[in-house]
Amino acid sequence: MNPMTGPTVNVIFLTPTLPVAGHEYETTRPVEVELEGNRYSGTYRVVAGSVIVYFKSETKFAAYGMNRPEVVARWLLSDLCRKVEARKRKRASS
Repeated sequence: MNPMTGPTVNVIFLTPTLPVAGHEYETTRPVEVELEGNRYSGTYRVVAGSVIVYFKSETKFAAYGMNRPEVVARWLLSDLCRKVEARKRKRASS
């Protein structure tokens, strides 16, 4: 123990992490949803109380609060898939 700074605390990360811009980001995990008979796959990571989902060239994030991060990741992926599909339909009708 250092009398000037107090007790020393050792932190052990149980999941693999990657240093990015001075922050520790967990590695991405797969997530899948099925909408209208179509299966969509993306990835997500949990960072500082938020879930970040990646699907194609889209990204969406939200705080997970009292919900499990996996559940929030599926909700976010569903939103992204609907957004991408709507964009495709709009282009097809133009």
